[in-house]
Amino acid sequence: MYYISKYSMSKKESSLCFVVFIYASVMGMRYGVGIDFYNYKDLYLGWDASEYKYNDIVEPGYGLLMSVCKIVGLSYPAFFFLLSFLQLFFILFTLKNINGSVPYVCLSFILTGIGVISFTNGIRQCLSFSLFVYSLNYICRRSFAKYLFVILVATSIHKSALMLLPFYAFAYVNITFLEKKIMAFIPAICIFIMFSGIENEFLGYFDTIIFFLGYDKYLDRSEMMDVIASLGFTDILYAIINTAIILSIKRIRMTFEKQSNLIRIIYLLWLIGIIGETLFRGSLMLQRVFLYFTSFKFIMYGLFLLYTRKNYSKKIYGISGYNLMFYFVNVTLYWRFFRILCSASSYTADYIFFFQEDLYIYKHMQI
Repeated sequence: MYYISKYSMSKKESSLCFVVFIYASVMGMRYGVGIDFYNYKDLYLGWDASEYKYNDIVEPGYGLLMSVCKIVGLSYPAFFFLLSFLQLFFILFTLKNINGSVPYVCLSFILTGIGVISFTNGIRQCLSFSLFVYSLNYICRRSFAKYLFVILVATSIHKSALMLLPFYAFAYVNITFLEKKIMAFIPAICIFIMFSGIENEFLGYFDTIIFFLGYDKYLDRSEMMDVIASLGFTDILYAIINTAIILSIKRIRMTFEKQSNLIRIIYLLWLIGIIGETLFRGSLMLQRVFLYFTSFKFIMYGLFLLYTRKNYSKKIYGISGYNLMFYFVNVTLYWRFFRILCSASSYTADYIFFFQEDLYIYKHMQI
């Protein structure tokens, strides 16, 4: 995906479609990848398009999508292909005008694990997230009617997307104060609060909201919370990158001046994501709520990689902060991906194709 998008005219929709086609083909042919794989598979195979009506399990937009696919006779791998294609296409289509960004965003998408873990688990919510990214165009243009329409479509796929409506206000938010260097302390402050346990005092206030958004099934089992909340070496590396991005955001926007407004909004949403991810990492429910913001990590990291690459010193003995940070981000992302591969079975992320039926028993043991 990285090399194809890098050496093609990535601004053209045909090139974007080909890049997304590669990802969707692999993800569409998966079997047992993702904790929710079997639920989505069984739901689709048992779906009766002729008797479809709205219920508490399936939102109307997603139900309509399944009905259309069933009517035209799509198999479940073809249906997963379509979902994966839509998940990534709207994101890359939105970012294509940031010159040179698509290859690095694709690279970050895979290496952060978002493309192989998040997008194969919370399938409907990640599709809604993709539509949310697309809707940022209308925040930039201050077109509330079009923004409202896209968010309502996203809500018809996963009702939690309704909470994204107020973020249209970012069309009028000035982030000058968020570009000050003092903001670089945010990642460190969040880690300190996490260790102090103060965030647990606030979790009870979210019960009603969580129930409405449909996340009440994600029970915060204490043994799982302990695993999620534990701080690892990769988290420290991420905190360093986050700090570097905050310190550089003004120059990043200047580098991509024509898309400065879009980057401003992405930065704001990403900032919400890293705060929520750190403060509430002990809550499975709130982690799902904040997925709309934490998923901006791969976009922001991709843009930061591009920014450091554009300022990369080509001198033989030239060593600059940009060079060091470019290598640091790359090493961190590849380290993260290596860790994912080592623990793939615990994420059900170890991959097999749907036609490898002799390996089904291995995947069924992970349920």
